[in-house]
Amino acid sequence: MADRERIQELSAAGRHQECLQACQNALQVNQEETYAYKYAGKSLLALGQFEKAQQCLVKAHQLDSGDPETVKDIGNIFLNLGNKADALQWYEKALQINNSYAPAFNNLANLKRQSGSNQEAINLFKRAIQTDPNLIQAYVGAAASFLELG
Repeated sequence: MADRERIQELSAAGRHQECLQACQNALQVNQEETYAYKYAGKSLLALGQFEKAQQCLVKAHQLDSGDPETVKDIGNIFLNLGNKADALQWYEKALQINNSYAPAFNNLANLKRQSGSNQEAINLFKRAIQTDPNLIQAYVGAAASFLELG
């Protein structure tokens, strides 16, 4: 458990190279360690290594299909690659796993705002805020959508 906590701390601190090394160490001990694949994927995503990130996150999802964060991060990879349609599908899949997962609502709302559907975006941002009042990005996105609507 100490490995998992350390990996989470390294990831949260943005120390991605160290996080990757810690994940590799954990996988040497147990090749089915879901959290190690998940956080390796998150670090690779942050470092812009999308193909490797996708491999890790898909493996984490195969090992634990009930984690909406992993599914949302797979969506983030597609978004970074410019594939909004697949990103949208993965964000919706995250909400199928947990229908009150605020980051997925926020990401869906951002996609709607980018496509000019500001009222739909506002509704999604509101849902994100209702499920997680501390998700600052949702307030920012809602404000931007309201400004677009005048």
